[in-house]
Formats: sequence, C-alpha cells, structure tokens
Amino acid sequence: MENEYGNKLVEISKEKGLFTWSKQSEVDTIAIEKVDGCYFYDYDGKKYFDLGSQLVNVNIGFGNEKVINAICDQARKMAYVGPSFVTDVRAKLTEKIISEFSR
Repeated sequence: MENEYGNKLVEISKEKGLFTWSKQSEVDTIAIEKVDGCYFYDYDGKKYFDLGSQLVNVNIGFGNEKVINAICDQARKMAYVGPSFVTDVRAKLTEKIISEFSR
C-alpha cells in the first residue's frame, strides 16, 4: 500500500492490536477505507471483490439500505437487551427460525 495514512493504520494495528487466527508476527493485512456492495477498497483506491463475505457475516453485501435502516431503527428503539430478557424482535425471530426449520 502506498497511502501514508493506510500504512500508519496497519502499523498501529500490527504493533498494538490483535489479529485472530493468526501468528501475530506474520500478519499480512491491508487497511480498508470503504465498502460498497460486494467490494471493499484500500486507501490507495484498489478495489477488492469480497469472496469471503468478511468471513460470511455480510453475505448480503455492504451498504444494503434495508439492513442499515433496520439496524438504525432497532438501535433507536433498544440497542441492547441482555440475553435473559424477552423482546419482540427476539420472539419473532424465534418463531421464524422454528418455522423455517420445521418444514
């Protein structure tokens, strides 16, 4: 990477951060500046096709407005409730999961 800011981010992260599932002294990483759909971009503007879906947790792509709006709506309503409590969203999700897997 040629971008000074991107290189500085990598340097800080490698010196002081922790990368999971990696031998820390051998981490080879890049700093990501932005994302869009199934692509991410480094600070040099290089475009990468995300075949790993960021380890499968964003397989719908980046920047999906429907998902962003749902996250914002839920965060405004209640950003977090402990796992020992019930919320309407959890109950509805439970029903949906049971319905899908009991076919």
